[in-house]
Amino acid sequence: MNKRIWQKMGEEFDNNIPRLTAMYVKEEDGTQAFAYPTGESKLGYNFDFSIKTGYDLVPKFKFDFAVYEYPSIMGILGPNRALFKKQTYYPSMIKREFEYTNLPLMGTERLGRVYDKSLTWSFDVTCRTEGKVFDKNIFSVLSAEEEFTVKQKDNGLLLTFDDMTYHIAFQDNISIGLYTNEVLMKEDLKQNKVSTAESGRYLVMMQHITLKPMEQTEIVIGLSATDIKHAKKALNTKDFEKRIAKVWNDWFNSLPVVSLDNKKEEKVYYKCWTVVKNNYYDHPEWGHSITEALPVYKGIWQWAIPSVEWHSEQNTEYTSEWIKKAMDMMMDSQRQDGYITHAIYIDEKVPGERWGRGSTIQTPHFPWTAVRYYHATGDLESLRRWFGPLKKYYEYINYSRDEVFRNLHLWAITTSYDTGLDTTSAFQRVTYGEEGIPKEKYCYPAIFGAERYRYELALAEMAKLLGEDPETYRSEAKKTKKAMNRYLWDDEKKWFGVLHEDGELDTRVGVDGLFSLVYDVVDQDRIQDMKPNFERLIGPYGIRTVAEGEKGFREDVYWRGPCWPKACSLGMHICKKHYPDLAEKAYDAVIKMCLSYPSIWECYNVRTGELARSDHGFVCTPGVSSNVGAGDIMGTLFEYRGLAMYDMDMAIPLVPMERFHHKGLRISVTPSEDKWEIFAQAAEKESAEVEFKGENGKQKVLLTSGETVTVSD
Repeated sequence: MNKRIWQKMGEEFDNNIPRLTAMYVKEEDGTQAFAYPTGESKLGYNFDFSIKTGYDLVPKFKFDFAVYEYPSIMGILGPNRALFKKQTYYPSMIKREFEYTNLPLMGTERLGRVYDKSLTWSFDVTCRTEGKVFDKNIFSVLSAEEEFTVKQKDNGLLLTFDDMTYHIAFQDNISIGLYTNEVLMKEDLKQNKVSTAESGRYLVMMQHITLKPMEQTEIVIGLSATDIKHAKKALNTKDFEKRIAKVWNDWFNSLPVVSLDNKKEEKVYYKCWTVVKNNYYDHPEWGHSITEALPVYKGIWQWAIPSVEWHSEQNTEYTSEWIKKAMDMMMDSQRQDGYITHAIYIDEKVPGERWGRGSTIQTPHFPWTAVRYYHATGDLESLRRWFGPLKKYYEYINYSRDEVFRNLHLWAITTSYDTGLDTTSAFQRVTYGEEGIPKEKYCYPAIFGAERYRYELALAEMAKLLGEDPETYRSEAKKTKKAMNRYLWDDEKKWFGVLHEDGELDTRVGVDGLFSLVYDVVDQDRIQDMKPNFERLIGPYGIRTVAEGEKGFREDVYWRGPCWPKACSLGMHICKKHYPDLAEKAYDAVIKMCLSYPSIWECYNVRTGELARSDHGFVCTPGVSSNVGAGDIMGTLFEYRGLAMYDMDMAIPLVPMERFHHKGLRISVTPSEDKWEIFAQAAEKESAEVEFKGENGKQKVLLTSGETVTVSD
């Protein structure tokens, strides 16, 4: 057991890190509430409790420590300025070494979840005066965009907003003031006093501090959205970091173990799991769920489904529970015409109702994810329940994305957002128009041709598992493969292109063409022809979405050239399957990218490692859970280590996986010369037939919980 994983997860950051936050702390796993640094030169945090999806949502309130002091050394009321020598983000804790420019105070500040359902905010302070006692009142300020009321009892405060309450506890007695505006607040503070209105937007907390030269003290504030009891419990700072570390290390050590060669990839691996856990949400009706990205995207997205399955399958706390629930909700949202919603938000009364009014598809990975889910769990009933809706959805896409257009036995898109590759340059014409060319009604991209082929093969596999005839869907898949190689292959460019409404084949080397290699749509004799173009996508920081030099290439704009984690998982599968000599180069680039910033981000500049932007100009989103972040990077690591995440049959490589989950069993593999000892522990089932693959092919093994089986390759 590794007892120091949490300690190794510390990542330094500065106040300039953009886009809401990449560092945050939650009071409990299942809440959507989180606190994050303000990014100002103050010891302060924003507190967000929203369940809405959107960019730059206003936090509920901001809490700044020691904003003003009295008496001021300059004789005026000006905000105190804190400088940060070092700021480090750990799972469930932010730690900052600080010193004030105008106060003789310096030390270490921590905000962390020491106890569940609360946050502990502590300040280890040293007085840096020489021959003079520090004897002042300090004023901390909590401010909000809306008015609230405050009740004080003993050393605790109850804040009441229209839709919630919040609790704050202090070690010692404090005086409070409540103001409707900042002007009134400052007038009082200039006179070293506070006064209280019935309600207000500015809460002042006055504390008296007396310190001798070089004297040290600890100031602690307890915070809780639950009750004052939890806020007061949070005042106990004994073993602050040890308590947080133990909770995380216990979880980290329960997870699958991959043969990690160095500290860098180990950090990336557990970093991905941290992002996943930070996105847990206990929905009042759904129960356990995992949001897409806590700061921004709060729900489930259709194109995220495979990556959700990847991390759900290996999650020791909720093995495969979330992917099953997500699939059920998506299927339940199906309209009469067969359309399945593009996304479900956690604040919807009817799941999927918002996007269900439109027709955006997003790449429909459902059926092959369903097959993977079955092989991971043996849950045939869910597979049976999903089969009907997925056939109906298939018919809807066939009609709405092919038959009404050119009927090529491929799938078209009516906007780039259908693919999830929102703004890739090859699809600009169908979304905005391009360089004097008017917006087109549809185009046929390679990603959707490949996805149709994969969809049909998956329906065939579902039919076979359910005891039905799979041949109809296999026959359709053959037609799709033939059509794709006929209409979308560019023999001059050696890549798959986009067939525009006017009949032009527009070929730009990028992520659109990667799906043909991942899903084996491309004819075998063309795979090596595609290698030079594929290699153009590998850069210093990850795998590009569009190759440099292609029309419309932008190295720092969303899908027009930067690396997305989705491109990493696709690219690593291709390397391992078709171009193994490129795997090391691609893997090193992905690891380097993921260590550039705290958390896992949507997209990065492949040349510099800097964060990329959207077409609208704002910087990409941090903390993304599954589809554009942690799930796909985790999948990339698994792919590199021999576990084919894009395969449907789920055969497990004997090495180098050391521990993983499969069909309800926790399986450990120990190599021994030319044999492997396999030990299974029950998670949901007591026994299951599991297929392993080695150098000489595949073999099925019956694993029973508590027994060791020896297998030779």
